[in-house]
Amino acid sequence: MKINIVIPAYLPTEDHVRFLKEAIGSVYAQTFDDWMCTVVINGGVADSTFNEYDSRVDLISFPYKSSAAVARNIGVAQHLDCEYVCFLDADDMFYPNKLEKQLAAFEEDESLDFCFTRASLIDHNSNHVGSYTVGNSDALITADIQKIIEDENVLIMSSGMGKLKSFISSGMFVATNEYRIGSKWPPKHANNKGYLYEDFMFHHSALQHGYQFKILDEELVKYRTNSSVER
Repeated sequence: MKINIVIPAYLPTEDHVRFLKEAIGSVYAQTFDDWMCTVVINGGVADSTFNEYDSRVDLISFPYKSSAAVARNIGVAQHLDCEYVCFLDADDMFYPNKLEKQLAAFEEDESLDFCFTRASLIDHNSNHVGSYTVGNSDALITADIQKIIEDENVLIMSSGMGKLKSFISSGMFVATNEYRIGSKWPPKHANNKGYLYEDFMFHHSALQHGYQFKILDEELVKYRTNSSVER
């Protein structure tokens, strides 16, 4: 498979299960079909609820509830033969041409390591409620992104695609809570417990490694607002 799409999923309620099924359904709807979808059941065991999927959906049970960082790293490690990796939160969805559009960006610029997109905002019932943009240029590149994330953690994980080798050599996700916010970073980089967000830490590390970023000026992801879904 060319792309490993990793979904960390915590499923304590029926709403969580519904969101996850919508997320997986959006993967099946892709116009590009050379993918593997790795679902890491974080703090649970995959059961007959998910028997409807074929072998392209790899269900990994991780019975000890951990962070999204741990679940994502586990998902990546299952398929190291893929060229690219994507992350999809269990309450978000892809637009049908998401993978195809991003692969075209990588083919157009071989130096590119990570590609993100803009997003549509959806509510609890998956209705469109707005749009999410980063910056104001047509296709933000590395230098612009470097400046933006110094101020705020703005890159949506579900919109990203990266070269697997670049992701791994950037250090993957830091799976520890030891990294408290310091004077270097503004409060928007941390959660309510004062810990730096693991996705920001990864993006910052990748930029420090000199990897190239780009944001496509298209809404290719549906991002669920005000969601309490844990991963």
